[in-house]
Amino acid sequence: MKRCIILRGPAGSGKTTLSKELAKIYPLYHIELDILRKKIPREENEPKFSQEEKLRTNRILIPLVREKLKAGQKVIIDEVFYYKSQLNEIKKEFSKEIIIFNLTCPLELCLSRNRSRRSLGERKTTDEATKTIHFLVSQLKEGIKIDTSNKTIQETLKEIISNLEI
Repeated sequence: MKRCIILRGPAGSGKTTLSKELAKIYPLYHIELDILRKKIPREENEPKFSQEEKLRTNRILIPLVREKLKAGQKVIIDEVFYYKSQLNEIKKEFSKEIIIFNLTCPLELCLSRNRSRRSLGERKTTDEATKTIHFLVSQLKEGIKIDTSNKTIQETLKEIISNLEI
C-alpha cells in the first residue's frame, strides 16, 4: 500500500467520512486540510478560494506529511484539491509514495449532503460555496475516479480498498 493517500473531491462527496473510516481500518494519520487551513490567516483582501491560500496550506502540509512518513506512519489527506499547482507540489514531493482518489458525485447530491450537515451544525459550507467548489474540483481530472453517489459508505470503502492493494 502507498504511504500517502489523498481523497479529493467536492464538498459533500464523502472525503472526511471516508478518510475517518479508512483510518479505523488501517493505521493512518488523518489530515483534514479544512481544519489545517483555518489555522492559517488569509491575506488581506484575498478571495476565499484563492490559489495562493491553497499553496500556503501546502507549506504546512508538506513538512507535516514528511515528518509522519519519516516516523514510519502512513497518512491520509482529505481536501478538495481543485488547483493543479497545489496537487503538483504534493505529487512532486511524495511521487513514489502517493495514491490519489478523485471522489465524484452530482452537484445536487453534494448540496443535499451539505444542507444536512449544516442543519446538524457540523459544517457551514453555503450552497454558493458548494457550487463553486463542485465546479472547480470537476475541472481537474486527477486520481482514480470513485463515484460516491448511490453507494453506502461501506460500498465506497470497499472500492477504495480494492485500489489500495494493487
